[in-house]
Amino acid sequence: AGGCEVLPMPTPALCAGLSLLATAPALLVALLQSEARVASPSTKRRPWLARGAGHCALSAYVFGWHVHEKFALVALLPLALAAIEGYPGGLVDAPLFARCASLATFVVAPLLPDDHAAAKLAFFALEAALLRPLFGGTPTKKPTRWSSVVWFADRLHLAALLALFVLQHVLYPFRVGLPAALVDRFPFLPLMLISLYAALCVLALWAFSFVCFVREAIQRLRSLLL
Repeated sequence: AGGCEVLPMPTPALCAGLSLLATAPALLVALLQSEARVASPSTKRRPWLARGAGHCALSAYVFGWHVHEKFALVALLPLALAAIEGYPGGLVDAPLFARCASLATFVVAPLLPDDHAAAKLAFFALEAALLRPLFGGTPTKKPTRWSSVVWFADRLHLAALLALFVLQHVLYPFRVGLPAALVDRFPFLPLMLISLYAALCVLALWAFSFVCFVREAIQRLRSLLL
């Protein structure tokens, strides 16, 4: 009782070790940042402290010993500060917060009753309008290959969220274009797809943040040693 039936049961020690490894690049950047500011007080300040706290919270959400999707909101608080300090922050600060915020809102929405679908849709639309400047309405004037990929991925992500919303609140309840046997046998399918897609998105966001900190740590180590 209480164990996993398919996957191996993770232990608290394993989760703690993975969380520590996941946060290591952010902790290293914070250490190197403090060393750089001590050596040169005029060093240009970047929102690495808030970004680091956001990355650590995101790492704890991905690898920590917990089961609550609402814990993703903890990472949004420092990322919001980083977005404010770093905006416009290219593809690092503000867009990362916008992606996490839209995903967190969508993930916790199923906790509300299904008969509030209109209110959910209105709230999603309002949030998308407010976060649009952070996502970036169009590619940059001189788009790079990376910025074009991120721009396309953002639009694909929003389209996927809309498709999942329509599946949960329109197609499944009214059985539009779906076999009755499928709906009756798998009534939980929309929620399962939402959870699966959200898990993949969170892993992608964490990996994006992790790579950013690894690159920053390598750059700072090179400038320190050379």
